[in-house]
Amino acid sequence: KKKDCFIRYTSILGNTKSIVCNKVNCLFEDSKGLLWIGTKVGLSKLISSNDNTAPPIFENYVMANGLPAEYIAAITEDEKGNLWLGTPRKGVLKVDFRGNGTMTHPDVFCYHSTHGMPPGEVNVFWAAGHVMFATKEGIFRFNEKKKIFIPISYPGGSNSGWPSPVHWLWNPKSCFLTNPHQL
Repeated sequence: KKKDCFIRYTSILGNTKSIVCNKVNCLFEDSKGLLWIGTKVGLSKLISSNDNTAPPIFENYVMANGLPAEYIAAITEDEKGNLWLGTPRKGVLKVDFRGNGTMTHPDVFCYHSTHGMPPGEVNVFWAAGHVMFATKEGIFRFNEKKKIFIPISYPGGSNSGWPSPVHWLWNPKSCFLTNPHQL
């Protein structure tokens, strides 16, 4: 691997092995070292990019092959290796690859308001040992047993006390919250 270099990948019309779309919203490297790309029209996974002479190969997951939402705004991974995808209008998607790491037949679960997730954009992040969900109405965690989202209380208050809307939650070593109106 080369260090300190960027490689540009582009979508090639008619080539199903190229990245699905040039409008990239987010990048995520999972625990296996795989690069996932959230785009305006779906999810791409970089399969190979051995050298600069051979074109890279991507595996794509879009609505045509089962993804319930096109626009992928954020990606994170839980401790079981499942991907969680945040969307602007379709809630949260949990993608379970059942250990094989391929997108051929993953189980995809769509969670939204019927599961306690507020409507609108959802950003997903790993923080404090959990997948967290940042929304306009606050921050939530997912209760796997009950299949519902639980609001996280603002320190010393209620969930509605979080700066609203919460746009980013990221945890390299601590938690950061930002509100564009306070920048």
